Amino acid sequence: GTMSMLTALQTLGYKPYHLKNVMLNASHASAWRQVAEGQLDQVEIIRMIHQEGFDATMDNPMCELFELQMQLFPEAKVILTSHPRGAAGWAKSFLQLMKVVQLQTANFSMTYPNILQFVPVLRDLTAMRCLMGRATMGLRPC
Repeated sequence: GTMSMLTALQTLGYKPYHLKNVMLNASHASAWRQVAEGQLDQVEIIRMIHQEGFDATMDNPMCELFELQMQLFPEAKVILTSHPRGAAGWAKSFLQLMKVVQLQTANFSMTYPNILQFVPVLRDLTAMRCLMGRATMGLRPC
C-alpha cells in the first residue's frame, strides 16, 4: 500500500509527506483542521509542507489537493498506483478506515466510553477527515 510507496520514495532520496506525518505532528493535524474548516487556505498548507523540506506527497489528505499541487508545481511527476485487489479492494480498505474514524468520533457514553474524542490531535484528524474523498471521490463534506 502507501507504506511501500513511502519506503520506495525515501529509498530514492525523496522526503515524502504522508498521512503518518499528520498523525505524528500535532501542528500539522491542527493546520489540516483549519483547512477543513476554511480557516487556512489550501495554498498555505502546501507552502508550509514544502518549506519543511517535503518534496513528494502521497495519501490522504494531500491527494485531495492534487489539482492545486499540479498548478503550483507544474513540472512535478505523478505516480498513479493501483490497489493490488483492484477498485473493490481499495474501496474495502477505505471503508475500514472510515469505520475507525466513525468509532473515534462516537459520543462518550456508559456503553461506549470513548476517550479518543478528548485527545486534541484526534479531534483535528476527525475534522481533517471532512476533506477526504471530496476531490478524489466526490464525497460530500461533513
